[in-house]
Amino acid sequence: MNWRVKNALAAASPLLIIVVACILYYVFFNEVNSSPTLKLIFDGIIGTTFGIVLINLTYNIISEKEAEINLKKNLAETIQPRRTDVNDSEPPFLYKTYRHEAIGDFLVNSLDSYCANRKLARGFFSYIKGNCDLIKRKEEYSVTLFGDEKRHIISQSLRDTRIFPKNGEKVVLKSYFVLKNEKARGNKLDKIMSENTWFFRENIDDQELVGELIRTADDKRGDSILRTLKYRVEFFSSEDGDDRMAVGGESFRIRFDRDDRQELYGIAIECDVPDGFIEKDRNFFGGQFIKYTARISVEYPIPSGQNTFHTVYAYPTAQASFSFSVEIDNLSCHDIEYMSFISLSADNYDDGPKILNDGKVVVRKSSITFDTTRIIFPRSGFTFVWNNKEKS
Repeated sequence: MNWRVKNALAAASPLLIIVVACILYYVFFNEVNSSPTLKLIFDGIIGTTFGIVLINLTYNIISEKEAEINLKKNLAETIQPRRTDVNDSEPPFLYKTYRHEAIGDFLVNSLDSYCANRKLARGFFSYIKGNCDLIKRKEEYSVTLFGDEKRHIISQSLRDTRIFPKNGEKVVLKSYFVLKNEKARGNKLDKIMSENTWFFRENIDDQELVGELIRTADDKRGDSILRTLKYRVEFFSSEDGDDRMAVGGESFRIRFDRDDRQELYGIAIECDVPDGFIEKDRNFFGGQFIKYTARISVEYPIPSGQNTFHTVYAYPTAQASFSFSVEIDNLSCHDIEYMSFISLSADNYDDGPKILNDGKVVVRKSSITFDTTRIIFPRSGFTFVWNNKEKS
C-alpha cells in the first residue's frame, strides 16, 4: 500500500470507528428506522463523517506531496551551490557546514546508491580525492626537437592556469629533474614519480649532461644549474593576458637529493608564486578557490639515439593543447611511434568553441599535435618513442 494512503488512513481511523458504530446501530436497532428523527440524525452523521474522511484523505495526500517537493528542494540546496549570477556561486550548505571527511562519507554513500556497489563507490571516491584537488585550465604545452646528427636538443614550454582551494599556505611552483645516475641506488625515485605536486617534472637521460649536473651540484652552484637547463619561469597577471613577470635567479630554491651513498639522483627547483599574481576564481564558490597562471621553459641535450618521451596529466585539465615538433633533418614524425592513453569527458560539452579533430592525435611530417576543448581526466597522457640512429 502507498505510504501516503497509509498515513491518511491512520489519521482518519477515529472517524471510521464512528461510521462503523453508526452503521451497526442503524442495522441492528429497528428503533432507528421507526423514528424519523433518529434516522435523520444518523443519516446526517454518516454523510458528514464520510465528507470529513474524504477531505482529510485529500488533505493528507496533498500535504505529503508538498512535503516531498520541499524535501527535494531542501536536499538540492544542501548539496548544490547556489548561483548568484552567471560567473559566481556560493558554497552549498553541505560544504559550508560539515568537515571534508563528513562530505566524503556523504559522497561515498551517494556513489554507492548510484552504482549499487560499495567497493566501486569507494574506488571512485579515492580516484576523485587523490587526483582532483587541483584543476588545470588552458594548458599550452610545446615540445621541440632540434640539433644535428651528433647532438639533439629538446626544448619544452608549458603554460597553464592552476585552480585550487585556498588554504592559507604559501603558494609554491615546483619542478623536479630525475637524473639517470647509474651510481645512485634505492627506491626514492618511486615516491617522487608518484607525487603530483610538481608543476613540471622530467627525466635527464643524457649521460654527458648528467655528469655536468653532478659536478655543478658538488660545487653547490645553483645558478649554473639554472643556466645549464636554461630554466625559466614567468608568471602572468591574468589567465588570458600577456602581462608577465620573469623570476630572477635569486628567487629560486634548489635542493639536491642524494641516496645513502651521497650519489645525486634528483634536483628540485621551486619558487614562491608572487601574491600579486594570485587571484580568486569566481567560478568556484565565490572566491574560495584561487588560481595563478605560469609558464616554465627548459632546454637541454638528450641522447641522439633511442629516446622515450612521456607527458602525463596528473590533474583534471580543461582546454589543453600539445605540440611535439621535430626540426632534425633525418627524423620525421611519421617515424616516431606513440601511444595515447588520454581519457576525455563526454562529447556533449559546451565550454569553448568546437575545434577540428577535438581529442585526436594528428600526425604530420614535422609535428604531432593534440587539441581539445573538453576535460582530460587525471593520469592520462602520451608516450613517444623513436630511434634516430637507424636513420643516421
